[in-house]
Formats: sequence, structure tokens, C-alpha cells
Amino acid sequence: MLSRQENCSNSLRVMRNRNRFLLFFLFFVLLATGTWAQQVPVPAKDAASRPPIGERDKTQEDQIAKVFETIRADAKLPPLARIKYRRSLVQNLCTIIVQTNASPKEMPGLYKTLHPESVTPELKRLASFNDLHPQYNPSLERYSVAVWRATDPQTGEATYWIGIAAYPSAATEFFMNHFTDDLYYRNEWKKHIAPECRRVTESPRLA
Repeated sequence: MLSRQENCSNSLRVMRNRNRFLLFFLFFVLLATGTWAQQVPVPAKDAASRPPIGERDKTQEDQIAKVFETIRADAKLPPLARIKYRRSLVQNLCTIIVQTNASPKEMPGLYKTLHPESVTPELKRLASFNDLHPQYNPSLERYSVAVWRATDPQTGEATYWIGIAAYPSAATEFFMNHFTDDLYYRNEWKKHIAPECRRVTESPRLA
């Protein structure tokens, strides 16, 4: 009997983990794992005193969000409510640029461009999704855009790293973060943020 109960518990845990993976696979699942941050550690005091490479570009975030919503409207896809500032998304994007040389192609939900105002294939692909495995997941009803502007050291051109993530409704996310196993893992992403990126905030209450 105990063995059967343990197996049942393990099955439920596996299903919850699979559902969580499916929900965020297309949108920044790799950002929360920290696998891309396997660099030589920098002393926290030294890193925290340095400014991050580049800066957040809120103007481009607004512009890309408009294009994102236009693409969905033209495709007759359900509209998504925008989260104007998502601290985890912004700080993860900053950390990627500071600590890793990974190609954007390796990161779902992330791309790099010299012309953020353009409708790139990556933006069109990300904007055209229509939920993921709804039989397992809560519906994705919100999204957020983060834009990080950095200068190419060789050409001097401004390069834009763009991250787009989708989220369930605020009520669903609150329930998941307070009344499910996500309660214990919801802040895991903070452990992988580069020290110099922890200061990239807008409003603590919106985090």
C-alpha cells in the first residue's frame, strides 16, 4: 500500500513538473535553469559595483509590444494583456548578456537584432503562438517584453536583445505561487541573476 501511494505521489509530481515545463518551454524556460550561467564566478562586491553591459530600452519595449499585438490581431489570435515590467524577465535578459556567449538561437523566446522596429521572423513566430498544450496547462493570457540595448565592441552599432515571455492570468499565477508546489520554486530564478543585474529594477511592487 505504501509503495502504491509513493508511486502515485511520484506520478503526480512528475505530471506537475511536466506541465510546468510545457507551459514555459517556448518562453524563456532556459532562463530559469541557470545552465547558461556556468561562467567563472565574479566576486559579488566587484560585480555589484560594475554597471551592467548596456541598458534596458523601455521605448523599444513599447514599440515591439505594439507590433506583437498587431501581428496577433492580423492573425485573428486571442489578444494577450501586456505586463509592462516583469523583473524576472528583464534581469534574466541582462544576465544572459553579461555572463554568457550563447547564441540567441539556443534560447526560446529570445532573439537579437540591429533593427528592433522591423517585423523579424523571430518576432512573428513568437507573436503567432496559440497556447501550448491547453489540455495540461492553464491558458496563457498575458505577455511581457524586455529589450536590452548593447553596443557591439567591433562595429560600435547598437545591438538589441529582445526577450518575450507568456504567462497565465494573474489569478492563476497567484494560485500557483501560493497554493501549489511552485510556492517553493517561484524565486529560484533570483539565484542565477548576475550581481550587476540585480539593480535593474523599475518598481518592486510590479516584480
